[in-house]
Order: sequence, then C-alpha cells, then structure tokens
Amino acid sequence: MILYEGLFIKSNGDLRSMRFIRMSDIPKNILEAKTRGKKSKPNRGDLELVWDIDHKAFKYFNHKTRVGNLTSRALDSYMEYFE
Repeated sequence: MILYEGLFIKSNGDLRSMRFIRMSDIPKNILEAKTRGKKSKPNRGDLELVWDIDHKAFKYFNHKTRVGNLTSRALDSYMEYFE
C-alpha cells in the first residue's frame, strides 16, 4: 500500500495538506466495509476520491489546484489508518 502526501488549494482559497491512500490501493475487504450502503462518485474531473488518513474518511484531493508534486512512500502497516 502506498501513502501519498500533497498540497492543494481548496475552493475557499485555503491551502490544504492531505495524506491519503488511493482507492485502488485499499484492500477490497476494507473498501467494502467502509462503503457498505453508501453511494459515491469515485472521481469528478480533477477531484480524486481518496482515503484521508488523518480524518479517517473519504475525501477529494483536487489535482487541478495542486501545489507542487505528490510525494509517496510504501507502508508496511496500514490497518491503523482504517480503524
């Protein structure tokens, strides 16, 4: 599993730092448990639906207003991000 970190400018003009895991990297059993009974749109243009590890919730990362590049690193342990 890969952890990404990046900055983007929110619609209100605030700078937002986000550490996240992409949907494609989340194990199927965890993804099903977190989305059971919920409807969501995976991506909306430049907005990518991701798992925000600090808020422990699905959030959108805005690639259109991204500041700089994303950084990434492999995670050895990840279960604590989904509790």
